[in-house]
Amino acid sequence: MRGHGVVPMVKAILLDDELPALWELKHMLDNYPEVTVAGMFTNPHEAFKIIETEKPDAVFLDINMPLINGIDLALKIQELPFEVMIVFVTAYSRYYQQSFQANPLDCILKPIDEEHFQETMERLLEQYRSRGRS
Repeated sequence: MRGHGVVPMVKAILLDDELPALWELKHMLDNYPEVTVAGMFTNPHEAFKIIETEKPDAVFLDINMPLINGIDLALKIQELPFEVMIVFVTAYSRYYQQSFQANPLDCILKPIDEEHFQETMERLLEQYRSRGRS
């Protein structure tokens, strides 16, 4: 490898109560070498504990989950003393408008449209770079 330029490493946590959805999202993120998946969770309470300690840059989360609604969880994450970009990934369009009360970077509907996902990732990476993190 030539040119050891600094590649930003966005640390991401994935949360969905359905394993196939988690693996699909992980597979899509594998196309972005500047993103590292720091954890994949089906339990929102376990995910929150890891988010508190790992301080990820981004959290991709489902909205309709047992135990806690993803919007409520996002609001709880945003109370933490560090900045986290939230990307909702949901199968329910009825949550789309509601999701914006948590000020997410985006809300992506399942099945995930690759073009929409790519646009979201471009915005996410741009925001990450603009924060001066690497």
